[in-house]
Amino acid sequence: MDRSELRVAAAQRMAIAARVSEQFAGTSLLEAVAGTPEGMAWLEGLSPLDATRLLYSWEFNARPKQLLPATPWETCLLVAGRGFGKNRTGAEFVREEIFAGRSQSCLFVGPTEKETLRYMVGGRRREKGSGFLDVLAPWERSAVQFLDTKKEIRVSGPKGPATIYLCSGEDRELRGAGLDSTPVPVATTWPHAVPVATTHSNAPS
Repeated sequence: MDRSELRVAAAQRMAIAARVSEQFAGTSLLEAVAGTPEGMAWLEGLSPLDATRLLYSWEFNARPKQLLPATPWETCLLVAGRGFGKNRTGAEFVREEIFAGRSQSCLFVGPTEKETLRYMVGGRRREKGSGFLDVLAPWERSAVQFLDTKKEIRVSGPKGPATIYLCSGEDRELRGAGLDSTPVPVATTWPHAVPVATTHSNAPS
């Protein structure tokens, strides 16, 4: 296949992706509810506890495009531009999997160790971050322990302790074994080619 054929094939795939993207266009449930007088009245009538629960509900706050497929999958590739919320989507996915008891081990892999800590782990930008520590609800934070020296995050989940291992593209090999999920942001920017073979399996066994 020569360059002209490649350009045509790429344009065709982009057109298909655009059509699929349009199917998931729309606002979050929160925006939809708040956009009507009845919805606003309902929101204003919530108790402080219920309002806080909704505030930390990703299903309620996410746009349709930010919700990962409910159908069985093994590898999910999220291709979007800056500001889409890719990092938040990954953090919320890991949060849901761990606190629902579906994941006992996970690997965070960023381009560099600094970026893994800043963007994927988070917890350093008050009310502005989108990392794992940033998206936790107040009642979940007490179940999380960040072990900086071990490059691990321990979480007390419903089925026992879960571990999030921290790694980066600067490392020559990945940590952990038998992983349930492995979020990988912008892998093309890594300084080394790290083989990432383990991804979340949502497919039936």
